[in-house]
Amino acid sequence: MTFTVYQGKTNVVSSSDYYPFGAMFNRFERTASISQNYKFQAMEWLPELRWYDFGPRGYDPFIVRTNSLDLLADQFPDMSPYSFLNNNPLRFTDPSGMAAEDIIEEDCCNGASGVGEGIARAAQSKVNQ
Repeated sequence: MTFTVYQGKTNVVSSSDYYPFGAMFNRFERTASISQNYKFQAMEWLPELRWYDFGPRGYDPFIVRTNSLDLLADQFPDMSPYSFLNNNPLRFTDPSGMAAEDIIEEDCCNGASGVGEGIARAAQSKVNQ
């Protein structure tokens, strides 16, 4: 996955590639550009702590775990209380930091899964917050 930020009609200001669980590689940021701290899953990257701020929990992409217990862990007894996105970042998103949401719409395309519609719904819920 690649995330690129543009400022007006200029050249690329910053670009980051991500592993599925959010660790960055091939990162580029132009000097004297505006810092862009909202990165993986549109959550704020806290460089001094080296984790993403997901509201109730911080997420460390290097160990692929959160830094605190899930407040809703009793609702998911088969998952570790430190797990993130049900250990499947390609299918789930977590806009609130509380519980993973499935981004795949079932039965939308004659039985096929509609990943695009699910991602659009997850992005729209983030915008409406």
